[in-house]
Amino acid sequence: MGLITESYLRQVEEGELQRLTDYLKYETYYNNKQTLTIPEKFKSELSNMGIRTNYIAPIIDSFVSKLKVKGFSAGGAAEKIEDVWNQNRMDALRYKIHRITAKKGDCYVIVWPDQDGNVQIKVISPEFMTPVPDPEDEEKILYYKKQWNIVVNDKVITRKDVFYPDRIERYVSSENSEWQPYEGDSFPSVFENKFKMIPVVHFRNKIDEGIFGISEIRDAIPIQDDINRTIMDMLLDAGYLGFGQIFIAGVTKTDIELNNPNGLDRNPGSGWIFPNENTKVDKLQAEPLTSFIEAIDAQVNHLATVTRTPLFYLKATSQPTAGVTLRELEGPFLDKVCEAQISFGNCYEDINRLILKELGMNEEPTTIIWESVPLTAEEVRNDITMHASGLLSRKQVLRRQGYDSNEIEEIIKEIDEEEKLPQDY
Repeated sequence: MGLITESYLRQVEEGELQRLTDYLKYETYYNNKQTLTIPEKFKSELSNMGIRTNYIAPIIDSFVSKLKVKGFSAGGAAEKIEDVWNQNRMDALRYKIHRITAKKGDCYVIVWPDQDGNVQIKVISPEFMTPVPDPEDEEKILYYKKQWNIVVNDKVITRKDVFYPDRIERYVSSENSEWQPYEGDSFPSVFENKFKMIPVVHFRNKIDEGIFGISEIRDAIPIQDDINRTIMDMLLDAGYLGFGQIFIAGVTKTDIELNNPNGLDRNPGSGWIFPNENTKVDKLQAEPLTSFIEAIDAQVNHLATVTRTPLFYLKATSQPTAGVTLRELEGPFLDKVCEAQISFGNCYEDINRLILKELGMNEEPTTIIWESVPLTAEEVRNDITMHASGLLSRKQVLRRQGYDSNEIEEIIKEIDEEEKLPQDY
C-alpha cells in the first residue's frame, strides 16, 4: 500500500470516527444525559427561576414543529404515491425523519419493495449509514454502505449492506475475520436492483460543503456547557451562602456528637443540646444570586441568537419586546425553516421517484406542499381590516392563512352558497 493511499485511508477512518462521536454527543445532549448532577433540593428552585439544565431539546423540537408536510402534487400518480405513504404511516414517520436530521445533521431513508411487492419506507439513523461519493465529484454518490451489529448464537457479528444503482450486496464479518457474503437469512448475498437507482435518500440539514449535513445544535453545545458551568457555580455558591449556613462556636465536634447522637436535626420541633453555656449558634448572611441569574440569562440570549431560535421557546417567562411583532421575532427562525423545507422537499421528491420506479410506473414530477406558518392574531386582524378596505381580496387573505388553491375555491364556493340562503336559515 502506497504512502498516499495509506494516509488517505487513515484520514477517512478518523473522519468516520469523529462523525460517529458527534452523532453520539448530539443524542446525549438532546436527551439531557450529559454529565451534570443537580442536587434534588435545588431542582425546584431552578424551575421557579425559569432556569433549565437542557436548552438543547427545545431548539430541535421548536424547529421540527414548524416542518409539516401538507401533501404533494404528482399528476396522475398522486393516488398511488399517497397509498404508499399511508401504508408506511408517513404522517408520523416524517417527524422522525425531521427530528433525526435536525438533531444529527443527517438521516437516511431506504425505499425498497418487500417480498410481496409492497414498497417499504425505512428510516435509518446516520450512525449506521455512510455515503461514498465519486472522488471526482462528491455530489455523485457511487454507493451507500449500511453497517450494524447483530447477535447470533450469543456472538456479536457485524453486518454490512452496500447499495449500488444496479445491485445490493450483503456481507457479514465476525471478530478478526474478513468480510464474507451473507446468506444467513436464506436470502441471496446479492440482490439485483432492476430499478437502476440507488434506493437510498439522504436528508441533510444546512446543506454546505461536503457530503454531510450540519446539526442544528452543533454550535449550541458549547453555550449549553457554559450555562451548565454557571449553574453549578451558582449552586455551589448557594450551598454556602445563597440559602444561609449555620455555624456553631464555643464547642467541640466531640461534645456535639456526644450530646446529639442523632445529629443536628433541623426539622420543626427539634432541639440541640450543648454542654457549654457560652456556645454560640448563628447563621451566615445569605447573599443574592442575581449576578449568576443575569449571567445565565445572557448566555440563553446568546444561545437563541446563534441557533436562530426565538427566545420564548427557550424561556417560558420571556415576553415579546414592546412594539415588536411575533413575526419579526421569528424572522431568522422562519428563514431556517424555509431553507429546510426546500432541501427536505427535494428529498421527498426523490422518495416519490423511487416509489414510482418500484411500482413500475412512469416518472411524474412531484411537488411537496408544506403547511404555512400560522399568522399571529395581530396579522389576521390586519388582513381582515385590509380586506374590508378593499386592499386584499378574499383569495389573498385565505392564501396568507395557508390554504391551497383547491381549499380556497371550496371555501369561497361555500361562502357564496351560504349568502344565497334566506336570512332566517
